[in-house]
Amino acid sequence: EQMSWAYFKSDDKKNIDKMIKYLTRTANVCSSFGVHSSANAVLGKFYERQKNFDSAIYWYKRSLADRNNFGMTLEKLGKVYCKIGDGFNAAKCFEDAYDEKNFTCAFELGKIYQQGKIISQNAEKAVEWYEKFVRMTDAPYLLRVEIGVAFTHLGEIFFFGQGTEINYSKALEYFLKAIKVFEVVETSDGYAHYYLGKMYYLGLGVEKN
Repeated sequence: EQMSWAYFKSDDKKNIDKMIKYLTRTANVCSSFGVHSSANAVLGKFYERQKNFDSAIYWYKRSLADRNNFGMTLEKLGKVYCKIGDGFNAAKCFEDAYDEKNFTCAFELGKIYQQGKIISQNAEKAVEWYEKFVRMTDAPYLLRVEIGVAFTHLGEIFFFGQGTEINYSKALEYFLKAIKVFEVVETSDGYAHYYLGKMYYLGLGVEKN
């Protein structure tokens, strides 16, 4: 399977066809013997990049049957469902992935419930899942950045009243937490600072300053 990765990034159609043929044969042979093969997940990723989402879903589901990297594959499958606008199955995949200790999916759940684009907007669920995500105190650097983003999103929910009443006090609390996280990781997404500045400039829940 290692050589398939060389073909995976190739722009040459012959190499791509070779990759698909090789991986498909590998996946089917392994399946017939009840042996795990990462070929299923590789094919799922390939078809996802090609925007052939039906095939991506098929191969990711085959990968799930192997029970290898189960939580990670569920997350990938959930993101494909997001791309095709299937909020119900996206949420189910993310929740199942979270149960498999893929805790980053709490962020994905918070996001889809906050946005309300592929599933009904639900501020209560968005806050619940974002709160679960930000409790990852031992998260590595990149996830700590996302924790800051999650705090910003929590602030946005109450700043704009996304599916709930506007609550500037809660918005302020979350924006300040976001800024604190970004200071620790020495980066910034800019939005938390912007919203906080706007609140002080307009006197939204705070004294004008």
